[in-house]
Amino acid sequence: MSATAPQVEPATSAATSATLRPSDMLMREAPPKMVKIAALLASCALCLIAAAPARAQQEKVIAAGKAEFQDHCTSCHGDDAKGDGRMAALLTVKPADLTQIAKISGGTFPFWQVYGVIEGAVPVKGHSYMPAWKSRFEADEGKPGTDDAYLRILTLTHYLESIQEK
Repeated sequence: MSATAPQVEPATSAATSATLRPSDMLMREAPPKMVKIAALLASCALCLIAAAPARAQQEKVIAAGKAEFQDHCTSCHGDDAKGDGRMAALLTVKPADLTQIAKISGGTFPFWQVYGVIEGAVPVKGHSYMPAWKSRFEADEGKPGTDDAYLRILTLTHYLESIQEK
């Protein structure tokens, strides 16, 4: 006795009575809205992939700035940059709370102004105790493991930007 496979009728569309095959489903044109959504999802995925190295680089820059801050700024500005370092009590003018720079500047961190203050090109309002770090950092240039002064000031400025309170 030979067994034969049962015959299955192909599915048909009631509207067209045309036979649909699985390959026909793949060849259908997607609705324009679906094409737009797919394109948007694809571009978002590409942005996330491209942003990962940038985010990692940003974290390295901020970490370098934090190290500079800990080495050179905490004695006056404190570990949390609130202006309460161990030397603050000895100064006639309290050091600035560096977490409030953006807030007192109308909500925007004045990056290049802060860079200028650290560098020594922009005077600090109210006192003259803030060192000009550019000349101090330039004195270290060329030493093994030491970045150029402008890079050290940039990383420090990025770090300060990253700790701003809302």
